[in-house]
Amino acid sequence: MKYKVAAPFVEFHSGVLVLSKEQVRDRIHNLKKVKNGYEVVNPVQFKCGEVIGYDGELNHYLADAFGVPWSKEKSKKAAEVQTSAQTDTPPDNPEDVAPGEEDPKDAE
Repeated sequence: MKYKVAAPFVEFHSGVLVLSKEQVRDRIHNLKKVKNGYEVVNPVQFKCGEVIGYDGELNHYLADAFGVPWSKEKSKKAAEVQTSAQTDTPPDNPEDVAPGEEDPKDAE
């Protein structure tokens, strides 16, 4: 996704970026060419108004720097991965059942 830097500057310490030839030329000693862009190998900075491609996770710092809304809840939900084993397996210990929930063993 392409973002325009809204903060005075933004600094990347890692990740893969999609950059223009001019942006790469000025920072090539801190980047490594990879299949889908340039991997950051040493910190790189971009000033206000520069447009960069970044598909990584947006944390609070980056969301502020790009001028996009960020919510802790949205970030939390994106980071949570639930497998079928976590949802289909009843708890072994009745104390593991959250208050107000019925124990799956009692439902049978």
